[in-house]
Amino acid sequence: MTGNTDHAQLPNSELDELTALAARRFDVEAIVIQLLGGQRLTAAEYGALAGLPLAFLGHLVSRLPGRARSVSISAIHPVHLLPLAEWFEEHGSAETIRMAEESIQMIERSLDERLSVSIAIDRWTGKFLLPDLLQVLREIRRPERQEIRTVTRSLSLIGPSTAEIASLQQERASIVGELEALSNLLLELKSYGIDSIDGGTSIELHAFAAKRGFRCSVGHDISAVVETAVHDPRGTIVIGGGRQTAIDERFLLELLDIHTRIGDTGGLAVWFPWFRSALERFHDTTDEALGTPLLRAIALARLTLPLATKIRAPISLVGRNLATLVTTFGADDLGFAATDAHTAKELGLARLSDIAPLFGEASFFPAITL
Repeated sequence: MTGNTDHAQLPNSELDELTALAARRFDVEAIVIQLLGGQRLTAAEYGALAGLPLAFLGHLVSRLPGRARSVSISAIHPVHLLPLAEWFEEHGSAETIRMAEESIQMIERSLDERLSVSIAIDRWTGKFLLPDLLQVLREIRRPERQEIRTVTRSLSLIGPSTAEIASLQQERASIVGELEALSNLLLELKSYGIDSIDGGTSIELHAFAAKRGFRCSVGHDISAVVETAVHDPRGTIVIGGGRQTAIDERFLLELLDIHTRIGDTGGLAVWFPWFRSALERFHDTTDEALGTPLLRAIALARLTLPLATKIRAPISLVGRNLATLVTTFGADDLGFAATDAHTAKELGLARLSDIAPLFGEASFFPAITL
């Protein structure tokens, strides 16, 4: 066990009476004192906490510094898809820039000025050279263009995922080798102002990029956690007078691996759970067998990873019923939502106009068609 400077120590080293009572019941008082005192735990110690009742994990999360008490509309990040690659292949550079500007201006006219919209592009590979596409991105993000914008003023760009990085790397690997191809690719992206890897579950690629100064949003496959719960949703073991829920050990080991290889570089900007499909697709009922392990995974991520790392619970994954609960268990935001139907379809996201009523802010996110 080593000191963990990224988990700030709580003002007092003593546990409050409620926390101490619960910790003693589950025979984890010493571990909880270390955790809330700012120390990184061993795999075995995290394992001792992993299966404790979900309510207690939520309580431990609430004891961490700076925890939000409720989710709000600000926890949603609007995103708009620009089909730059398609336009570039069909029309060339100048026309692509013009079309992109028209689309951005339409966003400006359609959305509330309180919003800050991120931009995604359709793909990073195609019948073009990457530098040519990056030059188009640089042009539409020029400071003089952004000065006249409001909701797209910062024009935050969602970077390539690890899957897209791997595809770009493969195109070059036959010439210079895989490692050199990846290094050169990351240098090229950096030179055009692309400094984030957004999404993908490859810890290897995220770690490689983080060491080179990239901010990484890491997707973590929680299939094993969900499958464990589905196959034996009521499976418990008795420890220290309390009952524990079974948790897949691989998930914990992967969390610790993400912390060590990415978090310790300072490059772990965001962690989010990934699963092959949405948990409840905005239906009116939540599948408890899926929702409970998801909340547990989020809580364990918050307790394990650096406090500087944002824990994201994508609303397109968790659905509306869990969306109002996830911050209680450690989530900092609800991820991305689409500005329009096309973006929603292409990126597999919920629409802003569908989500807004959840927060009583229907007028905040008007429905638009682009």
